[in-house]
Amino acid sequence: MKYTLKTETIEFGEDSKITVRGLTVPDITQLVQVHQDSAVAIYEKFSGKNAAALSEQTVESVALELLGKFPSAIAHLLYLCDAEREPETLVEVYATLPIDVQVAALEHIATLTFAMQGGLKNFVETVVRITASASGLSKELKKPQA
Repeated sequence: MKYTLKTETIEFGEDSKITVRGLTVPDITQLVQVHQDSAVAIYEKFSGKNAAALSEQTVESVALELLGKFPSAIAHLLYLCDAEREPETLVEVYATLPIDVQVAALEHIATLTFAMQGGLKNFVETVVRITASASGLSKELKKPQA
């Protein structure tokens, strides 16, 4: 297999930058496991909706909504997708990025994640399946033991 990881760099401030890559299935799985309540809330928001209805124009508004409601999950996502992250960097650092930088990074991550034709639709369907699976497991674990 031949594949070159694609990245996008967002420059801001005097000499600051973040270089991001797209999400992978292990990234999504980790996000769902670590931020299960947020993932379930996102799943409930998008389940039953037509994934094709999410256009490029709505990505920014969705990004802003997610930043407002799930800041720790978004910081974790930015951490995972930082293509040049130093090993000692903490997740919390990403929550301190300017909001416009976070939104731009999310937009680039979305574009890089949806490489396949039908990418956004396929991606949302994958996230919904992973989240539904984790949600079902969570419900099973929370059932009282007989």
